[in-house]
Amino acid sequence: MIGTTIDEKYEVIASKGAGGFGEVFQVREIATGEMKALKICTSSDPEDLKRFVREVRLMAGVSHQNVVKLLDLNLTTQPFYFTMELAKGTLESYLPKLVNDHLFALRVFLLVCEGIKAIHTANQFHRDIKASNVLVMNNNVVVVSDLGLGVFETRESTILTSSNIFMGTEGYIPPEYKIPGGTKNADRRGDVYQLGKMLYNILTGENPILINDTILPPSLTYIIRRATKDRPDDRYQSVDEMIDAINNYISSLNVDAHPLKAFESYITAAIDLAKRGSYDKTLIANLILSLKAGEKDIKQFFEMFDKIPYDLVTKMVSDFTGQSKEVLHFYDANLDNYIKDYSKSFEYAEKIADLMSAVYYGSNDLELKTNALRNILKAGWYFNRYYTMGVFDSILIKIKDDTEAKAVAKMLHEESKAFNDRIEQLPYTDLHVEIRNVIDVYRVQPINSVSGDLDFDAL
Repeated sequence: MIGTTIDEKYEVIASKGAGGFGEVFQVREIATGEMKALKICTSSDPEDLKRFVREVRLMAGVSHQNVVKLLDLNLTTQPFYFTMELAKGTLESYLPKLVNDHLFALRVFLLVCEGIKAIHTANQFHRDIKASNVLVMNNNVVVVSDLGLGVFETRESTILTSSNIFMGTEGYIPPEYKIPGGTKNADRRGDVYQLGKMLYNILTGENPILINDTILPPSLTYIIRRATKDRPDDRYQSVDEMIDAINNYISSLNVDAHPLKAFESYITAAIDLAKRGSYDKTLIANLILSLKAGEKDIKQFFEMFDKIPYDLVTKMVSDFTGQSKEVLHFYDANLDNYIKDYSKSFEYAEKIADLMSAVYYGSNDLELKTNALRNILKAGWYFNRYYTMGVFDSILIKIKDDTEAKAVAKMLHEESKAFNDRIEQLPYTDLHVEIRNVIDVYRVQPINSVSGDLDFDAL
């Protein structure tokens, strides 16, 4: 076909690729001499022709810089065709550069997401997202192309996909597409799944049929895993949510400038790993760094710290004692003011109790353990919460080590006002002698039993 003329308007210069029922050529527009890309329908099958027409309609329905632009078309006489701007190549041809520069790859991926988002805004779904269906134009603009498997959100009167087949690229096909009629019920979350698969491919260069969790940083792996969950309800529910996750990850690379976004990126990945029974020390170290960077804003710091689950707090203080100490010194020094300045409700005492008990039980550092117990005592006293004081009591009873008991006794002397209100509720004989000595100093005269002196008949 090279050298032939199509519709007396385009001279075929070279083949750029073929697949399914279409082939793409580099052509020269005879009237202008401009080079363009022309896609021709190579099949005469009525259903293939309908699919080709639908692809053209889908393209015509989207106007966005990151979606391929329709320039010219012929849908009246065979062979059907349409033209678009000529590209330098597909994104797949740039995989070596993308794999070696993850930040660049993510910037490119965000442009792909913008294109898919525009398709969704036009009430369409792509259904075949992959690097080979993304074009890099001569001006370096990245555009989503090949809407051959695309579909309108509103069901068309003419059904083109048989109820007992699925279409797409192996390794990228969402599980729900593989059930009878699945592709006909496609929605945004199917495209999100394919975006996750494509992201893995451009970051690793590997086929995404199987995702290797060990290749990429945990925060990136989390994003990919979340996007490619088997159940659509468990994925990002829109491309916007995925864009936010990517932007948070990029921001996390500059923790000092974006502590909150960095924290969100690390904490979501850490929680996901924990749910799967895994743990990454680098992730926890970065989590602590984001907390340190967040100290510039007290409210932001506490809101970040309060989101850390119990198990991750124990990991922090056990595996990163020195770094955790720095963070917890700031916590200890500012907790009172945070509670008062932001009028925290009494339920907040329970949050303090849970987090500080994680510190206490997770750490072997005497200072951390003692200050954690101090914070629980003060919170229970300030908010008058039985749950919080119950946590304090249970820890106090378990203290058997002499050195720890002396350190705690010193703390109780320093917090005598709060501790005095607790003395009569504590099981005196179950406590370490050092703690009993503190009670003996501050205990008021016990109330003697008066039950025998009560005269009920006189009432």
